Amino acid sequence: MAKKRSVAVTILGFLTMFNYIVNSLTKAVIISVYRGSFSLATFACAFLGEVQKGLTRAILVAIFFIFFFVLGYYILKLREWARRVIVILSLAEVLIGLGLFIIPSDVLPIYARQMLTKFLTIVYGGIFLYFFTRPMVKEQFRQEAAVQNSR
Repeated sequence: MAKKRSVAVTILGFLTMFNYIVNSLTKAVIISVYRGSFSLATFACAFLGEVQKGLTRAILVAIFFIFFFVLGYYILKLREWARRVIVILSLAEVLIGLGLFIIPSDVLPIYARQMLTKFLTIVYGGIFLYFFTRPMVKEQFRQEAAVQNSR
């Protein structure tokens, strides 16, 4: 019988499913604070500005949302390939976060100029990278893979 997934895998699986929404909300908060005041109006304008930037952006948002939603779903199903994809994407996110410190600030969008954004990018990717490379987590995914192979 397969072992149930841990609470942490469940939480991170749902976070993965709604990754784009979480990132957009985070950017909206940072933009609102950057503009000098954090009110519902500035937050709403910043969030809507992030989400609505033309047809090409809307298509990309839809593709990424579907990708991360499906990836999160298969994390919840304890698929080993999904864990590996998360590890690769998390490593890329940490490297991008480190790269943000190298790129001159005037080239970056407003939200990426903030030290907090650079730091949170590294921390967010680092949490996923650390968690999904732990032996106990790997074992949960291996046990499910063994069950799938025995069917």
